[in-house]
Amino acid sequence: MVLRGVDVAAATLTFFTDARAAKVAALTVDPRIAVVAYDPIAQVQVRLTGTAAIATEGRAVAASWREVPPAGRRSYTALPPPGTQLAGARLGQGARPAFAVLTVMVEMIDRLDLAGTEHVRIVARRDQQWAAARVAP
Repeated sequence: MVLRGVDVAAATLTFFTDARAAKVAALTVDPRIAVVAYDPIAQVQVRLTGTAAIATEGRAVAASWREVPPAGRRSYTALPPPGTQLAGARLGQGARPAFAVLTVMVEMIDRLDLAGTEHVRIVARRDQQWAAARVAP
């Protein structure tokens, strides 16, 4: 999945992904999600948790599809679907794109700073508003 947008005010992340991916099926059953990133230069790890919503049709999806460059569109029509072992076979092309927009509604941010002699961890939770506290690493 590819991060395509961040809305700080709404606390959402927007990703483009293949609708045939195993994560899409899993999130359809249970929308709880965690997204983890690590910056090795800054030595900072961030874990965002929340709920996911997946869209494969509609105006917003069509508008997002128009943002995908032509070279990137091939990935969403590749046959077989993502994660399939190729065993020497070549990728083919399907007719209909398996394109999905995955939106994450962030409910918690867990930031761990590993730089320096003391590790600093801050956890922020969103209820009506954001509230953050320093916690033990």
